[in-house]
Amino acid sequence: MAAHAFSLSGGEAQRLDTPQARVGLLVHAPDGVVPGSSFWAGLHIEHAPDWHTYWKNPGDSGLPTRMDWRLPTGWTVSDIQWPTPKRFPLGDLANYGYDGDLLLPVRIHIPADWTVATERLHAEAHWLICRVECLPQQGRFVVDVRPGQTLASRPDLFEAAQQAQPTEASGKVKASAEAGNGRLALRVAGLPRPWQGQPVQAFPEDAGLIRNGADWTQEWKGGECIASVPLDAMRTAAPERTRWVLAPQRPTATVAVPTPAGIRLDAPVAGGWPPATGPVPAPLPAALVQALQAPPATTAPPPPAATTAWGALSLLGAALLGGLLQNLM
Repeated sequence: MAAHAFSLSGGEAQRLDTPQARVGLLVHAPDGVVPGSSFWAGLHIEHAPDWHTYWKNPGDSGLPTRMDWRLPTGWTVSDIQWPTPKRFPLGDLANYGYDGDLLLPVRIHIPADWTVATERLHAEAHWLICRVECLPQQGRFVVDVRPGQTLASRPDLFEAAQQAQPTEASGKVKASAEAGNGRLALRVAGLPRPWQGQPVQAFPEDAGLIRNGADWTQEWKGGECIASVPLDAMRTAAPERTRWVLAPQRPTATVAVPTPAGIRLDAPVAGGWPPATGPVPAPLPAALVQALQAPPATTAPPPPAATTAWGALSLLGAALLGGLLQNLM
């Protein structure tokens, strides 16, 4: 769909409304926009029922939401601070992402020597939203800020986004991974006490390592969680360390001691990786890739007055190649 451009005032932009979602940009600077400091901005997505967007590792299909910023000289912006995701099963496959009410925050840093009266910040957001079908959507947002300006609309959403962030694993959390017999085993000790003995979800930050749609088998031995899942037969990567976000299968909000929504950790892989068992697709020829990436012609040339035998064979070959490409894609 075409991009839409909106200006922002008072911390909240006019929203882009589609049948699948309402999307806007929020700014949170309760202490003011001050040189040498930073403030929060966030893409707010209110998904329609049954629709979802994607985490940084989307799983077996999909694309992560992206924000492209155009900032004044010296200004910088962080990566998206991804909340703990959800798992969306799709038969033998699974995706990772979000539904419901979502805020994807980023932190914008202001240079200490900023003296301009007013600056204009540009953000272009791209997201893929899916139910059964998937639709690419985008929106352009403009934020005007000036020194000392206070912007604090929807602080509840920024607070909820912070609470949904996975925390970095503390020193007492010990994790390791081992690949063998077609499976990846993950062992984690030192998880929060309310998680002990309960089913734990594991979201891989590294794509293409496991069968995302397969069920995890897991057990607790003492204070250690031992989980296992089949490897992806098409796997080609063999990282020395794997990165994960772990989360409880069931909410723990009712416990007396607050616990994080998720824990981010990395686990070294002991013993190396077995070879991938599935076929690895051959790359397309460079000339074919270049042809696929070329922009389509705006007008088609007129058909020839007559078709020679060689021309007929060429047309037949082109038709067969088109069918092959469609199957590959």
